[in-house]
Amino acid sequence: MKTGVFAVKEDDLEALAYCYAATFNAPPWNDEWTSDTACQRLRELYDTPGFCGLAYWEDGRAVSALLGAGESYFDGKVFRITELWTDSAYRSKGFAKALVLALEQRLCEDGYKRIYLITLKDPSTLGFYELSGFSGSADMCVLEKDIKGDN
Repeated sequence: MKTGVFAVKEDDLEALAYCYAATFNAPPWNDEWTSDTACQRLRELYDTPGFCGLAYWEDGRAVSALLGAGESYFDGKVFRITELWTDSAYRSKGFAKALVLALEQRLCEDGYKRIYLITLKDPSTLGFYELSGFSGSADMCVLEKDIKGDN
């Protein structure tokens, strides 16, 4: 049974999708993921150019994961964390922190300049990222707009 941080492989996607759906269907997100929609989301991320994913496994069970991709920018390579989650039963045990530290080490070795992400404005999410060394940008913000199509 594997335990610890491992690079995400294609064979891991189904187990990660189960953990992903369980996590994001709970507070504070309260989403409505199914196993199929979660697996589709993770497959799309996995197939993104520059993909890098790390997962924390505890006794053969996926309990936390970090997925994202590298991007080229004018001053070098940057990495966007697209998804980072930990199963609610395993929170506050350092698994997500271990993933962030492993990612930082890997990215430093590969010459990356910066990591960025977008997250929910919730004390639990913001607090984690701030404790992990992330800070808000004075120059950037996230805006959104709902659109209604004739689907």
